[in-house]
Amino acid sequence: MLQKEKNYAPSLEEIKEHLNLSSVSTAHHHVKKLQDAGYIYKNYNQPRSALLAGEIETIEIPIVGIIAAGEPIEAIENTTDKITITKDDLGKHGRHYALRVEGSSMIDEGIFDGDMVIIRDQKIADNGQTVVAIVDDNYATLKKIYKEKDRFRLQPANPNLLPIYKRDVEIRGVVVKIIRNLELPTEEIKCDSALLKRRIDYSWDYKGEKTKTFTHGLHTYPAMFIPQVAKRLIQTYSQKGDVVCDIFCGSGTALVESRLSGRNSVGIDLNPFAVFLAKAKTTEVDPSKLTKSFFYYSIGLITLSLTRS
Repeated sequence: MLQKEKNYAPSLEEIKEHLNLSSVSTAHHHVKKLQDAGYIYKNYNQPRSALLAGEIETIEIPIVGIIAAGEPIEAIENTTDKITITKDDLGKHGRHYALRVEGSSMIDEGIFDGDMVIIRDQKIADNGQTVVAIVDDNYATLKKIYKEKDRFRLQPANPNLLPIYKRDVEIRGVVVKIIRNLELPTEEIKCDSALLKRRIDYSWDYKGEKTKTFTHGLHTYPAMFIPQVAKRLIQTYSQKGDVVCDIFCGSGTALVESRLSGRNSVGIDLNPFAVFLAKAKTTEVDPSKLTKSFFYYSIGLITLSLTRS
């Protein structure tokens, strides 16, 4: 009903509420059963992406090899398999192919080791687009590209890594879709003569969600907490008015989500820079004061410029 009214599928949380289920993981279990039976189609890395099987058109894309999200590796095309995706994900024009990602240089763009990226084959790209770049004759890497004065900057999306600078770069395509393989086989172990299975709860996958809302995007920091994970844990295990203590608070993601959820919060970290970021992100500031300060700062710059001229 929601899909017909609003043209998108219900979230797992909405399914849980509508069917009075005990948990989001139970909702996912039922959705997975429908998917396995062929009644619905769902992109694993896209929220609200479930479609009835009769409403979609699919296309097969060749998987041509591995792309490095890290140090460039030799570009070898070897079509060994194909992947089926919906036509709506690709647009109407262009030739496409798929690559398996190896490395962690693009994690802040939501591209992780083991993911699959769908590439639109093209020779040019805009600044900031994520591309398949060929450097040093035949070495490929996945990076964001920027044209500078006399060179190209291949920028990783990982604060722990440095950019690559090259005068000559060949572009072989632009990333148009990311696919994460969450269908890992369950592991079976024997314990007290009983056969147990480890189940993956896909409701914790927040791929495609915005992670830089509020003050979360003020500054980069290594291994930042996904805000949606912090929010879910806080709201599950505490009540409004409670005190949340994060003893490894880092840049303060859990502290921000605590404030937004009506909890008090205390953060502890050994890194002075982390403490500085956490304080900056959780200190309330009167917007009118910011506007006033910016106004006087701008007037000061204009006065200084006129004085120098």
